Formats: sequence, structure tokens, C-alpha cells
Amino acid sequence: MTETYKPTEGMASAARRALKWHEEGYQGGTQVGLARANQLKDREPLSEDVVLRMYSFFSRHEVDKHATGFNSGEDGFPSKGRVAWDLWGGDGGYSWSTEKRNHIMNQRDGKSLTNKAIGMEELNRAALTAFASAFSFYLKTHGFHWNTTGPDFYEYHLLFERIYSDAYESIDPFAENIRTLQVFIPASLSGLSAITQVDDCTDNPPPSKDEMVAELIEDNDTMLVLLKNVYNLCELYGKFGFQNFLAERLTAHESYGWLLRSSQ
Repeated sequence: MTETYKPTEGMASAARRALKWHEEGYQGGTQVGLARANQLKDREPLSEDVVLRMYSFFSRHEVDKHATGFNSGEDGFPSKGRVAWDLWGGDGGYSWSTEKRNHIMNQRDGKSLTNKAIGMEELNRAALTAFASAFSFYLKTHGFHWNTTGPDFYEYHLLFERIYSDAYESIDPFAENIRTLQVFIPASLSGLSAITQVDDCTDNPPPSKDEMVAELIEDNDTMLVLLKNVYNLCELYGKFGFQNFLAERLTAHESYGWLLRSSQ
């Protein structure tokens, strides 16, 4: 059975405070942060993957604590950074996720030290598969942007544009992060199509708008699985710069899923 980790009451209190700020109109945090706060406020057990993502969030955003408005009594309190910080459990969440992350990594290291070379090959393969799939996901969404029709054409034309534009911006940094592993990137459509996990769309005729949305939801769920796998492997083998990039992409794809499901 996969181990889970129960948040502390201090983390739950911070999350409830941030949710109240959000209800009062204070800005800060993302849809992912709000979802995390709703888990924390009820002290729901969290998976290893969520714990590692919490640790990654706090590591990236600790700098926000130095901005004006982070602390009570300062102008602009609570700042956007403070709201976001508490959505993820506040200072207690940072120390808790650090402790749990170290526990998780010690367990994984004990299982992997004798097999590291094989593990790096696994990381390389997983990264290339996720990259090829991300490229396919971008291309399909751009195609749907071109080919959507119907009375609500403009709404979905813009929805698909919002997603494909963000997805496209990730392609080059994704490839460059893989190159830090000393792995070459397939630079042909045939090379990418050979390893992608996102299927091409039908061209003649193109899918209906509802079929487009349903297809992208399924593909987006595939991307989340692929990215989480690479994220965990990066954590295991100490590729923390690449891992930070993947954390951002996971957040982006969770947002895509929310947008697409909300449009059904």
C-alpha cells in the first residue's frame, strides 16, 4: 500500500486563514493552491507525490517571504505571496514537507543506490516520451483552435488558443532541460511520433467541439501522468533544476484540466 502523510493542525489553520483571505477578495495563489488548501484544511492524507510538490513549491517561493506585506503589520498585508504561502500550509507546511520529503528520499535512495545507472536511463526515456507527448499535445490543441466551429466558435477558439500558446512556450525550455541530461532530442515529426503517448487527431472531418474538449481532457490526463513520472525520477536522481521546470508544467496542466472540464 502506498504511504500517505497527514497534515498538521498548524497547516490546516494556515490553509483556512488563506481561504478566508481569498473569500475577502485578497489576491494570491492559483487554482492548484486553492485545491491544496481545501485538502489541508480538512487534514486529508497526502500522497508522496503531493508532499514532494509541496516541498518544491516552498523551495521556489521562499523568496516571497522577504517582500513587503508578507508579515502582519506591514503595508499591503497579506501580500499575494503570503496568501499563496498559507494556501500551501504556511511555515508549518514548509518544515513538514521538508521533513517528509527527506524521509521519502531516504527510502527511495535505499532502494536505488545499487541501480542508479539503470535509473538514469529510465529518466532519459521518460523525459523524451513526455517531451514528445507535450509537443503532440501542443500541436493537437493548435489544430483544434483552427478547426473548431459552431455558434460558440469564438469561445472555444480562444480557449484552445490560451492552452496552446502556453504549451508552445514550454517546448523549448523542456528540450533544453532534457539536454542537460546529455540526451539528444528527436528533431523530426517521425522521431517524435514514434514515442509520443498523445495520439494525432482526426483531420477529415475534424472532431466536433465537444469531441475536441473530451479528447484534450483525456490527453491532458495522460500528460499529468507522464510529467509526474519524470518529476519523481528527477527527485530521485537529484536533477532539481529540471524538477522545478516540471513542477511548473504540472501546475499548468492541472489548470488546463480545470479549464477544459469547466467548459463541458
